[in-house]
Amino acid sequence: MCQPESAVEDVKDGNDNFDSVYFSLTERENNCSCIVSIKNVTQSTSLIIKRYDTSAVQSLCGMEIDVYQLRPTETVLIPDFIPTTRCNSVDHTRRFTYYANENPKLMFLSRIVDGNYTKGYCIQIIRVHDTDEDGSFLEISCSSQEITTPKATNTTANHGTPLNDITTSVQLTSISLSPTSMIDKSHINDKTDSKVPITSVKLSTPAADENPVKIINGQNIIFTCTTNSGRPSSKIQWYIASGNITSFASTQSDVCATDCSDDKLISSSQLIYKGKKEDSGKFIYCTALNIQGHGVRSSNKTFDVLYFPNIHMEPIYNPYIVYHNQRDAVLICVIDDANPSKAVTYEWNSPSGTVNTQNLTIPTVTKLHSGLYSCTASNIAGTSNKATKQLNVHYGPIISNISNQHDITEGNNLIVSPIVDANPVSKLVWWTKQNDASFRYDGSVLRINNINKKASGNYSYYVMNTLAPSGMSEINKTTHQTFSVNVIFKPFLDSTKPYSAGHVTAAINSTIRVTLTINANPVPTIEWTFRADKDWNSCNFITIVSNTTSNDYFTSSSILINNVNSNNFGDYVFTAKNTAGVFSRRFVVMDEALLRQEIFACNNFKENTGMFLAGIITLVVGLLGFMALVLFVVRNRLKNKTIESSKTDQYIDVQRSNPAFTDAYTTLQSDIETREHQEQITNTYEECGRISEAHVNSSVDNMESEPSQSQQYGVNTYEECGKRSEAHAYDTLNK
Repeated sequence: MCQPESAVEDVKDGNDNFDSVYFSLTERENNCSCIVSIKNVTQSTSLIIKRYDTSAVQSLCGMEIDVYQLRPTETVLIPDFIPTTRCNSVDHTRRFTYYANENPKLMFLSRIVDGNYTKGYCIQIIRVHDTDEDGSFLEISCSSQEITTPKATNTTANHGTPLNDITTSVQLTSISLSPTSMIDKSHINDKTDSKVPITSVKLSTPAADENPVKIINGQNIIFTCTTNSGRPSSKIQWYIASGNITSFASTQSDVCATDCSDDKLISSSQLIYKGKKEDSGKFIYCTALNIQGHGVRSSNKTFDVLYFPNIHMEPIYNPYIVYHNQRDAVLICVIDDANPSKAVTYEWNSPSGTVNTQNLTIPTVTKLHSGLYSCTASNIAGTSNKATKQLNVHYGPIISNISNQHDITEGNNLIVSPIVDANPVSKLVWWTKQNDASFRYDGSVLRINNINKKASGNYSYYVMNTLAPSGMSEINKTTHQTFSVNVIFKPFLDSTKPYSAGHVTAAINSTIRVTLTINANPVPTIEWTFRADKDWNSCNFITIVSNTTSNDYFTSSSILINNVNSNNFGDYVFTAKNTAGVFSRRFVVMDEALLRQEIFACNNFKENTGMFLAGIITLVVGLLGFMALVLFVVRNRLKNKTIESSKTDQYIDVQRSNPAFTDAYTTLQSDIETREHQEQITNTYEECGRISEAHVNSSVDNMESEPSQSQQYGVNTYEECGKRSEAHAYDTLNK
C-alpha cells in the first residue's frame, strides 16, 4: 500500500467464476493507499474483501485501514468496512454487490493508532463473475496519485452498500499520497505532540441506548453530543440526514477532563428536537473536530416519530341504511395511518352502548339501532379524531289506532283514522271490504257518510313502503290490518218473509196463528200483549207467551191460539226493541160470525142512504132551475136601461162578485165529486156507526207500515191507555 504498484485482473486469471488480487500493508505509516476499481461492468457483480495476518489485540495492532467510496464529486467513508480493517475486528470478510454501469471505485487508506505495530495487513480482493461476461476487469493502483481530504458524509452506496451499521469514533485523516520508502518511523513523534486529537464523539438521549429513538409527534426530546478528552476543544456540528442543523443547537460547553492540568477538554452540545411525522425514518448524528484532519462522527440515531391514528369508518355509506331484522350488520373502525399501528385500542359509542373492539357487529337489526355511531382509536401517541356515521334502520309499516270492531248507528258517519309508523314513509295506502270486490278506497282515512246497514262487514287497511338498504336491492313491504264494522239499526218488518194481516177473523173452536219477521241489529227483545174485546175501554193489556227465534239479523215471532173462544177476540200488540229504536205492530182478532152480521147491517144502511141521497139530488136540481129563471128575468130588465148608462160596469162587477152566479155550480160539483171519492173509501165501521172501532182499525192500519213512517192517523195503543209520555217516546223513535 505504501509503494507505487498496480495490477490488473480479468477473466484470463483465476478460474471461471472467481478472480482476485492482493495488497498488503507492512509499514507503520499514515496515508498509505490503494485504489481498487471495476471497469466495464455490464451486469451485476460481487466484490469480496477478505483480510489476513493481523493481530486481534488492540495493544499489538498500531495500524488501521479506512475504506472510502470515490465518487465524481465527493469521497465518502464506508463504515461497513470497519469491522474488517480495524485492530479489534472479528469478522474478516465483507461482500458487496454492484450493478451494471456503476463502475465502483474504492480507496483503502492507512492510519496509525495506539499500540505496538508488530504485524501488517494482507487483504484479498475477490471478484465474482459469470463465464460469459463481456470484458469487465478489476484494477488496483497503490500510492499512485494525490488524494484530497475526504468528506465525512454518511451516504448509502447504490444498491449494495447499506450504511445502517455505523460505528462510533470514525477518525478522518488528511491524506497526501506520494511515493515513500520503507523506513522505521516508530521513534519519530507525530506532529500532534502539542495537540491531542479527539477519537470519539457520542450521541445520546435520555433513554441512552434507544435506537431508533421514539418521539411523539409534536413533543420535544433532547439529544446530547459529547466528545472524549482532547486538546484543544472540539467544534461540534449537527446533521439530520445530509442537512446541517447546528444553528438549532444550544451553545457548546467544554469541561476539563481531569483537573485541567493537562488542558484536555471534553466538549458537548445539546439539540432540542420537536417530533415531526414527516421525519420518521430519518436519522440524526453529530460530528466533532479539534485538529484539522482528525474529525470524528457519532453513530446514527433514527427517528421513530409516534403519532395517533388517522381513521375512517366502513362501510363508506353515510347514512348507512340497514333494514329491520337484517342479520350481522358490521361497522369497522379502519386505521388509515398510525405509529404504532398495532398496539391500538378502540372505542365505539352507539345507541346500544359502548364497545371496545375494532368491529361493531349488530347480530339482528331492530328499530332501536337507529342513531349516530362513532369510533375512536388510541395508541401510545394519543387518541384519533372521532369518526361518525348515521345508521338509518328501514322497516315496514306498523299500523295502530284501529279497533278490531267499530259499532256505529245507522245514519251516522263512520271515520277510521289509523296511525302508521314506517321508515321510509309509506307510498301506497288503500282499503278493501271482504266479499265485495267492487269496494276500493284510496286514502289514509276511511270515511263513510250516512252509513246504512249494508255497510256492515270486515274491512282491511293496506299500507306499503319500499326499503332501500345500502348496497342492496330495494325491498317492498306491505302490512294490513282487518277490522269489522257493525252497523246498528232499529227493528223493522221484513216484508220478504211471511207475516199476518192486521185483521184476523176466526170461528169459535178454530186455531189462530199470528206471525211476523223483523230485521234488527242488535237482536231486539220481543213482547206480545193482549187486550180482550170486553176490556175495550180499559188498559188491561197482559203479556202473553210467544214462540220467538233469532238468526243473525232476523227475528221471527208468532203466537198460536188453539180452540178459540170468545175470550180470545181482541187486540194483540207485538213490540220489538233494541238500542237503536222500537217497532210495534197491532193485530185485531174478531169473531167471524159477528163480522157477517155487521156487514149485513151495513148493507141495509147503504140502501136507505141511497134513497136519501136521491132526494137531495132532486132538490139541488130544482134549485138550479129556479136560479136560472131568476137570472133570465133580471137580464131582460137590464136591456131596457140606457146602454150608455155609467152603471153598466158596476152591475157587471156586482154580478161577478155574487157567489150565486159564480160558485154555485162549481161548489155543488165539487161536493158531488168529493162524495163519490168518499164512497170509494168509506170505512165499514164508520158506515155502521162504530166510530170508536173505526179509529182503532185506522190505528192498526198505520202500524202495519215500517217504523220510519210517523203515525199521524189513528189512536196509539199507549195513548188509549193513558201512557202518553211513553207514546211520545215511541213516536220519537219511530220518526
